[in-house]
Amino acid sequence: MSAADRWGFSAQQRWRYDAPRRPGHERALPVAVGAEVGREVRAAALAAALDRVARTHPMLRATLDGDGVVVADEPPVAVDEIEVASLDDGFAAYGSAPFGDSLWRAGLLRARDGRAALALAFDPVVADGASGGIVLRDLVSPGGTAGRTYGEYVAWQAATYAGCAAAGHWHDALDGVAVNRAFPLARDARAEPSGERVTRTVATPPTEDLATRARMTPLAVRVAALLAATARVTGASDLSARVAVAARPRGWERTVGVFANDVVLRMRAAGAAFDAVLAEARGVWLAALAHQHVPYALVRECVSPGLRVDDHRPPEMTVIAPAVGGSSGLATRLAGPAYDDPEGLVVTLDGAGTAATFDTARFDVAVVDAMLAEAVRLVG
Repeated sequence: MSAADRWGFSAQQRWRYDAPRRPGHERALPVAVGAEVGREVRAAALAAALDRVARTHPMLRATLDGDGVVVADEPPVAVDEIEVASLDDGFAAYGSAPFGDSLWRAGLLRARDGRAALALAFDPVVADGASGGIVLRDLVSPGGTAGRTYGEYVAWQAATYAGCAAAGHWHDALDGVAVNRAFPLARDARAEPSGERVTRTVATPPTEDLATRARMTPLAVRVAALLAATARVTGASDLSARVAVAARPRGWERTVGVFANDVVLRMRAAGAAFDAVLAEARGVWLAALAHQHVPYALVRECVSPGLRVDDHRPPEMTVIAPAVGGSSGLATRLAGPAYDDPEGLVVTLDGAGTAATFDTARFDVAVVDAMLAEAVRLVG
């Protein structure tokens, strides 16, 4: 077997591979994408097309041995044909079902109303959400090349980000603040999670106009609003949130793999007037994105060296924004949350609203509701 057929884990893959072995700690959930197809489409035709795509992307032929990735010659492609009551319900169930021996699966969902959709689900060690979109794009537009391989990315990451010196920006940006410090919305940072978890959801008004005026993305505006709202509810001002970003280096735009990474956004004056908060947030975001490829595990290890990954963690806020949009003319979407943290507050942002999921022993429902309402008011 050649080196091209085997490589170690990236930092993101290692975290996702080890997460199920760390009870009570944050973990990535299966990545699911889907696209509506014509009712005349047959499972055999989809399987043939997926076989062609899998031969282009080594990670779709991957197996895992605990130390890294082994690439097989033949892709394990099969398409299950599944009758569902509705595409929405069927897609949600398909995306959240546990994996067996395979690391990804494909289903042709047929709803009672005659509509049909292709659903793809990936083990989070194999692909991130953007990679699911790449697979869908390649199904529609065959003939493209994958670009650089994920094995090359693993080698690049290991050579570029070796040791704490590579996390230099984050030492300065966080200024000694523990990456895992308790988020002030938490009612008791020392409370053990109870397992009683709830999700609170609010509709969010469009933020595109506000983002244009502030020269920011809508995601950046909404994260700034969450931190500003927290400051107003709790009286704290120096706040930080952990935010998932794409983190694809140039050259790997068409590669299937796990590139998504977390950055820590620290706002030192989140309690200021909202215009001032947005101005600070813009600078923080630009600096964070310039250093988004530094593995979050390295940042946590180097900035908070006394806090090992298997220790009890203070509750923190993590923000997830699933990629929802068009892909080669097909409506694509992610199924459900992409991330779970039994000990923290996970906020999922999509085009329609904001959802906060948390353990009630660590966060008070009324306080979280007040924060969400204030965040909506700030951007409204």
